[in-house]
Amino acid sequence: MDVLNHFGWDKDVTVIGYSMGGSIAVHLNGEQPDLIANLILLAPAGMIRPGRFGFDKFSYFRSGFLSLEDREERLKERILGDIKKFQEARRAEITNPQDSEGAILRTAVIESREWFINNHKGFLHAVAESTSEAPLFSRVGGLGTVAKFLSGTDQSEAWKKLRSRKPGTTTIILGRGDDKINHKEFRADVIEKRNGGLCLEDNIRLEILPKGADGKEADHHLPMTRAPDVLEIIESALGMK
Repeated sequence: MDVLNHFGWDKDVTVIGYSMGGSIAVHLNGEQPDLIANLILLAPAGMIRPGRFGFDKFSYFRSGFLSLEDREERLKERILGDIKKFQEARRAEITNPQDSEGAILRTAVIESREWFINNHKGFLHAVAESTSEAPLFSRVGGLGTVAKFLSGTDQSEAWKKLRSRKPGTTTIILGRGDDKINHKEFRADVIEKRNGGLCLEDNIRLEILPKGADGKEADHHLPMTRAPDVLEIIESALGMK
């Protein structure tokens, strides 16, 4: 809000949020509904079913049983472990001349986290604090009363406020192969009217990216791995084409 106020942007703002930034954008809409003319969410967190992470990972995000130092150390181990696994999986593919620019960019972004760990003392602290407090999870399904205790505020209340947005001004882009924001669960919990969903199908344009030309499913890194497809949808949503 400080940035918006600095530039005098008090209306007709287009907000694009990705992952955790998407869930924060939903809350911004709830606080300043007249500010946002167009809201575009890329694989947004906020309505993730707690059970999708497994209890160990989920409790890491939400429990108060671990000190901040312990959470930072576990976060460091997990990030470095994920980078190593990713590098091993990509080593053969990245040398393929048919490899997409998106996959190469994704590799650079993922590996940059190691640089941040080694060069910014506040990086792990900031990530550990933000993930413990951020609006990541819904209270739908998953781990029962423990999940309800750990999940913090009920994110569905913020998402329900999207109902008041003008139809055609809210676009959500998901990847069919996203292992974090499962498109079937998202559709059931947020879009559909049946089975207790939030009934937002009349207000939201939902785009689910299928496999790309390379035969790979669109995953949680879709802004990087499927940038042309994402940009095409954004341009369409903003009436630019």
